[in-house]
Amino acid sequence: MKLIMSLILLVAIQINAAEMLLMKEEADKKEIYSFHLDNNQFSKIETKTKIAIYPSISKDGTLISFSGGEDLRSLSLHLLNRANGFVKKLEVDNYGLVLHSQISANQKHIVFSAMNLSSNQFDILSYNIKTAQTDTLLSSPSKSYYFPKMTSDSFYIYAQESINKEERYLVKKLIAEESIERIQTQNKNCMAPSLSFDDQYLAYTCKNKDQWQVYEMLLKDKSSRLVSERDKEAYAPHYDAEHNLYFASPSTEHFQIFKSQRNKDKTLNTAEPLLAGDDFDLYSPSISGNQSYKQTRLPNMPKPNRSSFGSIVVNDQLYVIGGHKGREHTYPPESFSNRVDRFDLKTKTWQELAPRPVKAHGYGLAQCGDYIYAFGGFAYSADHLPKWKSLSRVDRYDIKNNQWQKIAELPRPRSSNAVIKLDHKVYLVGGWDSTPKSKNDIEGFFHEQIDVFDCETEKVLASDLKLPGPKRRAFTGINYKGKLMLIGGISEGGHEFNLLKRVDLFDPKTKENTILPELPFATFAPAAGNINDDVYVFGGMFHYGDWNYNYVNHIYHFDGKQWQHSGRYLKRTKGFSQVSQYKNKLIIAGGHSYEGGFDEPVSDVETWEMK
Repeated sequence: MKLIMSLILLVAIQINAAEMLLMKEEADKKEIYSFHLDNNQFSKIETKTKIAIYPSISKDGTLISFSGGEDLRSLSLHLLNRANGFVKKLEVDNYGLVLHSQISANQKHIVFSAMNLSSNQFDILSYNIKTAQTDTLLSSPSKSYYFPKMTSDSFYIYAQESINKEERYLVKKLIAEESIERIQTQNKNCMAPSLSFDDQYLAYTCKNKDQWQVYEMLLKDKSSRLVSERDKEAYAPHYDAEHNLYFASPSTEHFQIFKSQRNKDKTLNTAEPLLAGDDFDLYSPSISGNQSYKQTRLPNMPKPNRSSFGSIVVNDQLYVIGGHKGREHTYPPESFSNRVDRFDLKTKTWQELAPRPVKAHGYGLAQCGDYIYAFGGFAYSADHLPKWKSLSRVDRYDIKNNQWQKIAELPRPRSSNAVIKLDHKVYLVGGWDSTPKSKNDIEGFFHEQIDVFDCETEKVLASDLKLPGPKRRAFTGINYKGKLMLIGGISEGGHEFNLLKRVDLFDPKTKENTILPELPFATFAPAAGNINDDVYVFGGMFHYGDWNYNYVNHIYHFDGKQWQHSGRYLKRTKGFSQVSQYKNKLIIAGGHSYEGGFDEPVSDVETWEMK
């Protein structure tokens, strides 16, 4: 075989250890091959079936689904677990031929197209990898559905709806509902939809002057453009995590893989040949996320589930303090928690400790010596309407003696802020005083003043430091290179609907602020942490339309110069999670989610690290 590469690709592949799976067809052989984008390694995947087509690789590269069998008439769904090499054949009652599988971003489901033996039409089904339960997502006695693509949150499905050879449409369906939306495309003969990793772009093929060509649509405004622009047909589009677009198209006799590079202005360059064989065809690319990261699950937090708590790691122990229980933006007295739990990172066991003296959430923690300090918080108040307030108290937890004590008052009540420790000082940045100033006041007062707590004296120091940029709350802040890094949030006067993508790096010693590259998205209630100079943002709430907001499971990476999607995802869509650093890994705990039709906190805990 021969490789055709551009200099741009050779530079790009050094930073993204992604893997591409391909259908390789040579004479009567139909096999699946792997191409590693970071080292150009090209090798066969052992599927234990005579024929293997239409591969899908999980975002972490550990699972591969495909259609396999003895011949093209006996294709069924298979799942390869690469950790042990085991290939499982997944059979579904009352269905025959299986095509076009896709492993969901959270790796909980496989969606695929299968022939309904009663109607002789192809339906879209979803297979639960854990429970082995199969559900029908799209079905019709008079239409067939192909090429399913599930959104990263697993809420929506895109697919090809086929009525006949001249009428093929792209459709979108909210999985929990029955209604189906047809996507307006170039004509009535389009097929093979493919979603970008962040669900912003939809690639597909349409018949154009008797040739199939690849198009791309920006889903936010439904604008579209021709991508392939070749005098030969183009099929099977697929994205990588950096929004570059790949597709299959013939050069002379054989199909090869083309790549269209994404520019900084978000346009796509003219596609260039990437990978070709002298005597075989390459088709149907599927690309993983960055495989240089490792994710693991830890035992869940003890019940009841909580979000918006404080968390911190001290001496191989993860502490989870306070939090919110119940539905989002609902604050009866019982929704506020003062519970304290400790997780031993060596023995992997949880233990309940003495509760904080006040029930609250939306506050941060800092460790100084043998103490953990909790600053302010959002609490219930029977004296106000709405019945809430922000706190100004500072509580100290004695780690050795398992005791709490109130030791100071802040200059102002504060919650929904960042707490960042630099050396022996703790900086309380942003947030608000939610305490109603009048009946039904929900605006609160956003803080510009930065308060500074001295660990050595346990006093709040006089400070003239002010928050750089817009006033904000529900953002995240970290210690980055000895400075205060502030990410996203809600701006003043916007309630939860005016989200920010701004990122600041503020030096409290010199009062100098640097506006860093903004996030690729505006976000509310994200979680963030850094491993050395690499910053990661986990989940949060995204804005998808005028009144359409949802939690996400995306993981974005900042390398000091730019933000990029890692190609990886949390196991759940959520916001209000908390990140704590433990050695060279990050622990992402709890949060709030809408998954499964619920509106509630979650208890899952996972880790993130470089391999």
